[in-house]
Amino acid sequence: MMSLLLFAVPVVLYVIVKKYRFKKLPKQTHDDFMKLVWNKDIKNPGVILHRGGNVDAPENTLEAIKQAKKSGCCGVEIDINFTKDGVGILLHDDTVERTTDGTGNLENFTLSQVQQLNAAAKHKKCKELGHCKIPTLEESVDLCLELNLLTFLDCKGNAKKTADLVCRLFQEKPELYKTAVVCSFFPQIIYAVRSKDASIMTALTFRTHWLSHLGDGTPRFTGLTQSLVERANSILRFAHSYFLWYFFGNTFYLLNMDMLSRDIFLQWKNRGIHCIPWTVNHPIMKEYCLEYLHCPIITDGLDTKL
Repeated sequence: MMSLLLFAVPVVLYVIVKKYRFKKLPKQTHDDFMKLVWNKDIKNPGVILHRGGNVDAPENTLEAIKQAKKSGCCGVEIDINFTKDGVGILLHDDTVERTTDGTGNLENFTLSQVQQLNAAAKHKKCKELGHCKIPTLEESVDLCLELNLLTFLDCKGNAKKTADLVCRLFQEKPELYKTAVVCSFFPQIIYAVRSKDASIMTALTFRTHWLSHLGDGTPRFTGLTQSLVERANSILRFAHSYFLWYFFGNTFYLLNMDMLSRDIFLQWKNRGIHCIPWTVNHPIMKEYCLEYLHCPIITDGLDTKL
């Protein structure tokens, strides 16, 4: 009975995924995008600045996007979050204190209130830059289009709001279908976006132990809950590796730099998926990815040592 069950479960799963999966975009669509990534007319092809680039300018600001263009990078990765009144803005965290002169949860700030905060307050160039506002997603996307920068939209939560906003922007600004990718750690966000508009390029984002630990290694939970969630990490990794990318019809896969190897890169390449590692800051790793693997990178800045 157990043997039959072990055989039946993957078969049923395969049939469901095969029947209900989203159709992958035509190969020409992502090939054209990759030509823009490796544009030989810019100074730093293949380089995408993390959070807009947080070394030379405050992260997730218009100033960072402009600096990315000056640096000759092919694109930026920016973070989408929402204010109390439901406006999409650029902010990585759920709280405002790490990057601004304010304190508290973002969900308690209206757009008017959040734009009074100084997004440059904690940056090394704060005195030189003065006040930098937290921009809306729409004005950030408009700037990327104006500057001919590729855009990776990292969606932090709220699948319905995200899908509604992102799909509206794509429909109002059709050039985004050629120059932007919607990415997220959350499969439900990619599902919501592709359900609403299957013409949008998407990517799942992943790092080891994402469910159980924060980016700095701090456990998210304690006791039995933490132990159970740690076990769930293996299930999520299996899902990412073997069927979520296929079910969603993804174009790209964004994985943490620590997971990257030549074999992993080739595994995704053989599936027709473009693998992009983050956050690649060490000069040797940058060279390894860009020159040896011919793999685009997401980095905090051009001049990074760690």
